[in-house]
Amino acid sequence: MNKSTFSVYAGPDEDDPVFHYDFERNKQGYTEAHLQVLGENAPMTQVMRELCSRKQKLLGDLHFPVGGRRFRPSIEDLIEFLIEEELAKPKLGWRNVLDRSRAKFQEIQLRAAIRQNPGVALSALVDDGYHLSKS
Repeated sequence: MNKSTFSVYAGPDEDDPVFHYDFERNKQGYTEAHLQVLGENAPMTQVMRELCSRKQKLLGDLHFPVGGRRFRPSIEDLIEFLIEEELAKPKLGWRNVLDRSRAKFQEIQLRAAIRQNPGVALSALVDDGYHLSKS
């Protein structure tokens, strides 16, 4: 996957999200996995106007990092947040569904991280007492 976006809206206008999580593989200029919050924060706006060379100097223009390519939030994390903060009403059995789906996503990410760092994975297993041999 090269790109994904999870957006939350307070109303029916799809051009005006409250916030969104984005993942953009190999993005230049800011972190691949990030959160953007559309809103106003007077102190932050003032700091940005004084320090930033960019034309846009609003809170929503910032790309807050959220864990990078492998350890970014999942859609399940966002849904759980909305339910736990009482911003969405859950359906019966929601927790089990999210937990199963999140586990699948995390396994995919873990497998990819292991492929990128097999020596670290091997070392961790050996440190935990596993005896491994190459076939």
